[in-house]
Amino acid sequence: MIGLFSLAMMGLGVIAGSVAVILLKKSVSMSSLRELFFRGQFWGGVILFGVSLLLYVLVLQREKLSVVYPLGSTTYLVTTALSVKYLGEKMTPWKWLALGGIVVGVSLIAIGS
Repeated sequence: MIGLFSLAMMGLGVIAGSVAVILLKKSVSMSSLRELFFRGQFWGGVILFGVSLLLYVLVLQREKLSVVYPLGSTTYLVTTALSVKYLGEKMTPWKWLALGGIVVGVSLIAIGS
């Protein structure tokens, strides 16, 4: 069973990683590669990716990789929700099915640990 502290750090890491991807997507959509380095959104995304990585390493120090790694896949759920809300992306039945599969898989791993 994963500890409460680790679960909280993993949750923060998932959110940070998801927001990082959204910021990076928004910054590359509005800029050429040269302009990218002068955009705050780009650097915000990079910094949040770093925060996400550090939180992930912190959790890996305390928990089994076989439990932590699948929990990291919940980033797909959060990123998808954010991309629908902030980027106007559309969901298809196949995408819903895939996200459901992630939820089922993570749940089974959590039950098994």
